[in-house]
Amino acid sequence: MPTLFEETSIAGMRLKNRIIRSATHEGMGDKDGRPMPELVNLYTKLVQGGVGAVITGFIGIHKKGRALPNMRMLDRDDLVDAYQAITDQLK
Repeated sequence: MPTLFEETSIAGMRLKNRIIRSATHEGMGDKDGRPMPELVNLYTKLVQGGVGAVITGFIGIHKKGRALPNMRMLDRDDLVDAYQAITDQLK
């Protein structure tokens, strides 16, 4: 029987263990919806702490989808680089 700390894969993506941080709202978007540096710090701590995967969540993809002032958005092309930088840092 598999254990929590055993390597696994999901849809071809290799994970070092079966610990997955579920999608949440961190409230770490600036006035334009761009992820704040605190979000990178949070994700970095999760990865360094041993989490096998982080599922990001609560990101609006349309201007009218913004439900909270500090909600992250991905409704414009100029925001893509900020999210790419997070991905690159956590590899």
